[in-house]
Amino acid sequence: MEDMRVLKHARHYIAAMADGINPLTGEYAPPNDTISHERIQKCCEYVKGILDKLIESGGSAKAQKIPFSITPYPLTVVKVSPKPIGVNEIAKRINAVTPKNMTGISGTKISSWLAETAI
Repeated sequence: MEDMRVLKHARHYIAAMADGINPLTGEYAPPNDTISHERIQKCCEYVKGILDKLIESGGSAKAQKIPFSITPYPLTVVKVSPKPIGVNEIAKRINAVTPKNMTGISGTKISSWLAETAI
């Protein structure tokens, strides 16, 4: 939990600078100070938001994957086999053309979908 303490401490510093306050003295910075510039304060506000999300997630910086979806275009580049292949191989080929930050599809999910839509 040392990392969480450091994250919260860093967030405190960044929040102060976003408000134009010197985090070391607790005093408002003079107008000619770097942290008094609006662009610097906006940048600190942005970083503060990122730190808030990181703290809320328990300190995990692992990127969240987006849910699986596919449009017609990527399907046109899925390698087609002249021989029959299993659903796991189909899933593997579909996953090869989807973005890396997307949750993959599995052969089980494909089979379940086929069973649900079968007449």
